[in-house]
Formats: sequence, C-alpha cells, structure tokens
Amino acid sequence: MNKIEKAKHAEAMRKYRAAHPERVIASRKKFIENNKEKISAEKALAYKLNPERPKERSRKNYYANHQVNLDKNKEWRANNRDLMNTYKRKYVKSNPLKFLAYTQKRNAQKLNAMPAWANMFFIQEIYELAYMRTKATGFVWHVDHMVPLQSKIVCGLHTEQNLAVIPAHENLVKGNRFWENMP
Repeated sequence: MNKIEKAKHAEAMRKYRAAHPERVIASRKKFIENNKEKISAEKALAYKLNPERPKERSRKNYYANHQVNLDKNKEWRANNRDLMNTYKRKYVKSNPLKFLAYTQKRNAQKLNAMPAWANMFFIQEIYELAYMRTKATGFVWHVDHMVPLQSKIVCGLHTEQNLAVIPAHENLVKGNRFWENMP
C-alpha cells in the first residue's frame, strides 16, 4: 500500500467509526477478550523498556480530564446557583455539627492569625463598612482577606492592612486561590 492508498483507507475507517460507534466498541471488546495475554505481554514489555512513560501519560490524561471536569462543574454551578444554594442549606441543616466545627476552625484560624499589634478598632470599622455598603447598595459586600488566612503557599494575617471590602460575588469566585501581587 502506498501513501495515497493508506490515507484513503484511514479516511474510510474514520468515517466507518463515526457512522457505527457501537460496532467499533463491540469489536474492540471482543478483541481485548480474545487477546488478553498478548495485550498484557505487550504492556509489560513497553513498561520494561520505558517505566516512566505510563506514569507521564496517566498524569497528563488525569490533569487534562480533571481541568475539563472542573470547567464543566464550574459552568453547571453557575447555571444552577439556586439549586446549589438549596443543596448547601440542606447540608448545613442535616450536618449542624460539621458546619459548627468548620466555623469554629475558621474562627480559631482568625484568632491565631491575629497578632497582638492588630488594631481592633480599624478591623471593626472595616466590618461595619461592609455592613453599611450592603444596606446602601442592596447587594452583599464581604470583608476579604487579601492574602488568605489558609493557603498552600502562604498564610496571611487578620489585620487591618490585609482586609478589603469587596462585593460578595468577587470574594466567592476568588476563594483563597489567588490574590493581588501573588508570588
């Protein structure tokens, strides 16, 4: 077979696979069932020749698929915000002790992240500003820790210099994944 014939054959096979996916799947399953020993021997030989390749391939596939799934989940959550809020409320009601433990952990983290020199007057003023903006504008404002209190990279402090009043939506989207001037 020359190159032109190979290309024609490959195109015909692509069209066939697209037109008959169930037949292709059944055929592959039958082939795998009938050739288990041969396939496992080939895999063992390939692994012996290059033991790092399967790990690299699985890592690449995992992260590629993982990112696709994260994007799909994010899109679904954005389109079903009311349903997500219902699920969250239901979870909090059915697991009050877990939610309480989470809240207490967060408060303890804040206390541990608050140095003796932090100015409580200014911190309270910032929280009052968020409350007043919420009442005045009609949408919710949050007090955001610009450098998160809990992060894999660095943990910020609960001080007036690290607090900012921002719209709730921006704070919830940001989470603790990034911040301004992030290294």
